[in-house]
Amino acid sequence: MTRTLVLPFLLCILLLTACQPIQPVTDASPPAPMEQTLSWDEITLELKIADAMSAGPVAIARDATILDWPTDASNGEWPVLREGNNGWTCITDDWGIANNTPTDDPMCLDDAWVQWFKAFWNGEEPAVTTIGISYMYQGGTVADNNELVMAPPAGQPWQFDPPHIMLLFPGEADLSAFPSEMSMGAPYLMWGDTPYKHIMAPIVTESLAPVDPSDRIGNAMSAAPHEIAAAATIIDWPTDGTADFPVLREGSNGWTCIPDDNVLEQPTLANDPMCMDAMWVEWLHALFEGREPNITQPGIIYVLQGGSAADMEDPSVMTPAEGAAWQMLPPHLAVLYPGGLDENAWSHDHTSGAPYIMWGGTPYEHLMIPVDPVVTGAIAAHH
Repeated sequence: MTRTLVLPFLLCILLLTACQPIQPVTDASPPAPMEQTLSWDEITLELKIADAMSAGPVAIARDATILDWPTDASNGEWPVLREGNNGWTCITDDWGIANNTPTDDPMCLDDAWVQWFKAFWNGEEPAVTTIGISYMYQGGTVADNNELVMAPPAGQPWQFDPPHIMLLFPGEADLSAFPSEMSMGAPYLMWGDTPYKHIMAPIVTESLAPVDPSDRIGNAMSAAPHEIAAAATIIDWPTDGTADFPVLREGSNGWTCIPDDNVLEQPTLANDPMCMDAMWVEWLHALFEGREPNITQPGIIYVLQGGSAADMEDPSVMTPAEGAAWQMLPPHLAVLYPGGLDENAWSHDHTSGAPYIMWGGTPYEHLMIPVDPVVTGAIAAHH
């Protein structure tokens, strides 16, 4: 039996007094686990539930099913600590089982990830048929980012993974654009040569303070983790009626950031800079040119300042209809997938706090993933 994906960072909060929890930035944080050293037998049901809920957005965790880890490897039963009703499942830290990771690492999973975990636990190949999303706000640790091993080799440390979103992609999705090296700020591929491969997308940033849009480069960089923004190409919006985006700064890491669109004739309401990979750059050019984007790989964009949209269903609407309001968007990631999205697998409700499809059924559809960014200053305590 292999249980290698005991990912990142959870019972630090409950059990390790020297380790302070990373707090997601949110106005309605889930209940924080008690900060004291306890044996597993002393951890109450309430503390386990609170620990599991700390992994994801409140809008998801408050109504999610809460599971504990199986302690009997022979039957693989995942004890239900609380029944939920929203289709999400949060799992508490793995402290109570053999070969646990050394840090507190709860997670909140959609159904695709639940099925992945069951297959992983049973040593079976997962059948991934739709995009999967898992939240790990506490971060975590793994023995090896590339190899399915239970513990690091002698003399090697555990690998710390920062607070992140985990992404599953169905079929034979081309993930070659993502590096396999662990990163504190940019998406990377985990277990890439195994059936359990997935993308880790960190959600840490140096600051959550908005940058004045008059500082075009600084404003653009505020959209994403510093590790992306520091070496990204910075472009600006075209103001001459063409689809030529002026380059403000050349970059070197394959990412592109763009500041708020307040220079356009019809800007959006909010301050909404973005940092995007190559697929999203293609998408943006296609949107401006009025053509269908050529999406050949999954794409990721960071919009950690949040933003606004005139219409959630029609990309051609530049300003809200008479009597309608701008739709305000929280900080988020968004994902492109070649061939389009499964319209039945995701909500179209942008007010729920859970992932949803935007501009569904159009060539520009994408999956929006609300997140609570985490400032990197809190990460330093774990090193």
